[in-house]
Amino acid sequence: MKNTTLKYGFHVLICSLILLFSAGCSKENGVVRIWGDGSDSLPSIDNNKDTVIITPSFSAYVDGYKIDTRNSLSESKDPITHQSILHIFIYKNDTDPDQGKHFHKGLYTVLKSGRLVPVYNAVKLPPGTYKMFALSSNGTPYDNVPDFDPVTGNSRYVYNGLDYIWGESDSIVIGKDSLPNISFQMQRSCCRIGFDFIPNRGSDEIELTEVILSAPTEEECSWSISTGIIAPAETQESILPLRINGLNAAGFILPCRMRTSLELSVSLKINGVTHSYQADVPIPYGKIYQFGFRYDYQVRIDGENILIN
Repeated sequence: MKNTTLKYGFHVLICSLILLFSAGCSKENGVVRIWGDGSDSLPSIDNNKDTVIITPSFSAYVDGYKIDTRNSLSESKDPITHQSILHIFIYKNDTDPDQGKHFHKGLYTVLKSGRLVPVYNAVKLPPGTYKMFALSSNGTPYDNVPDFDPVTGNSRYVYNGLDYIWGESDSIVIGKDSLPNISFQMQRSCCRIGFDFIPNRGSDEIELTEVILSAPTEEECSWSISTGIIAPAETQESILPLRINGLNAAGFILPCRMRTSLELSVSLKINGVTHSYQADVPIPYGKIYQFGFRYDYQVRIDGENILIN
């Protein structure tokens, strides 16, 4: 009697484990594949057909900034930064990203080759047609992409100082016999601004200690998941400390329509003596700092003033 009870209990346990396991997995060619990353609901299953879950691979490359020299345009060659974090939002092809919640979301790290590797679990999808969007704050080895409103498809939490990039792949067919590599050609969603400091006297020793720029008002901007466009600010009520590298200071700003000039505040040493300056930055052509553009200025220094052009 005792042995019979043990055998019965053992069979119940095995059956329970089989049912639990089969609820979250499929088996293809003897390989068990688990859906999602634990946060997504399972895809619907047609018991009359073979269930196949596909694991696509991803890669990403980024366009350079268009350089505004106020007379002509050229293209810079700025690669996507190794170890940056990308968010990949995946929608069914018939879903409007501005009106519907994404079907799946993956978090990936960029390798030097441009190939993406999952931070946690790889994206796994049932056969179908999808549209995908990739977003990143390029150059930050941590998750710095804002949350997006599932109703509007926008995020209002974007900040100066981050190199936001965006890419899309539309009408991606995931089939039973395909293992696609999906490549994102990333575009710039913000602006890069830089200042080269030039002493009037070549014999002067210049040391930049602090460079601060008035910047577009962050609360006025929003980032669209479906277009990659950051809506421009109308005012400049934020501040941005620029990163100093020798006699250059640079940073990233959100797009902005210009009614008044940005203001540059500079603290530096000339031959060991500290000087402080403030000057207006010339307004760019079209009176807008436009996403995808790089704005380079020269700052000439004498003992009393700085001149920006």
